[in-house]
Amino acid sequence: MRNQKKWLVGIIVILVLMNVTMLAFFWMGPKGRPAPKKITNHFVKELNLSAAQKTIFEKSSETHLQSTKITMDSIKAQKETMLKMLVEKDKSLDKLNQIIEKIGNLEAKRDKNLVSHYIELEEACESEEQRENLRQIFKKSIPRHKHKHK
Repeated sequence: MRNQKKWLVGIIVILVLMNVTMLAFFWMGPKGRPAPKKITNHFVKELNLSAAQKTIFEKSSETHLQSTKITMDSIKAQKETMLKMLVEKDKSLDKLNQIIEKIGNLEAKRDKNLVSHYIELEEACESEEQRENLRQIFKKSIPRHKHKHK
């Protein structure tokens, strides 16, 4: 009887923890890339955007993030396929090269998407001050790669 109560208490505790975790996830959202609204709110503040500009930035950011996610998912799938093929005994170099080319094309697509997104945002800016502030925001987001040679 005691073991049964301990089991039930243990199961209830686990279920409560799972529920709390799920609520926290839905409340705070997944970590990683910020939501388009947060991005837009940052732009509104930094660039002093009008309501019309805010709408343009929101739509462009949403489209950009969706497109980027789809492309990144495709890149990930292609890389997984490539790695699985790579460890096979009878691997085909031609097929591996085709996958590598697909990955390169997808990465180029992702970069073109970023360029289009930036141009859309820049065109929505109504003053040179807004365009300059936009440039500064993008410059801050450029990753700094430091190569250390040993």
